[in-house]
Amino acid sequence: MPATFWELLQHYCDDTGATEAAVQRKARLNHGTFTAWRARGVPALPRVDVVVALADTLRVDYEDLVRALLVSAEYLPAEVARARASDPASDRAEAPTAARAGASRGRRLREEQDDAATRPTQDRAEA
Repeated sequence: MPATFWELLQHYCDDTGATEAAVQRKARLNHGTFTAWRARGVPALPRVDVVVALADTLRVDYEDLVRALLVSAEYLPAEVARARASDPASDRAEAPTAARAGASRGRRLREEQDDAATRPTQDRAEA
């Protein structure tokens, strides 16, 4: 599964022959949305209705699209997203850690990022 929104979009366009402009029209986005996102980056997650429309248009799971947008907005490291995408049960497998009393969401995310960054190189290659 592609890690970033742009990889996901390119994969869809390659598979279907669609253009970025056609995707924007089909998802009912403004003409310059992708141009602006490409020039300035994805500043934050789009509104839910935009994400739903994009997921429907790109024929991808809503959560996969959100993950790709989080990577593109630099809220989630690509290696963490790839690891989770390759092992869908990993989100649930780590739930006890996420539910740990006293751990804020930001702290849990930092811990996950630290774990991914400090994992031995061969473990990262397998993920």
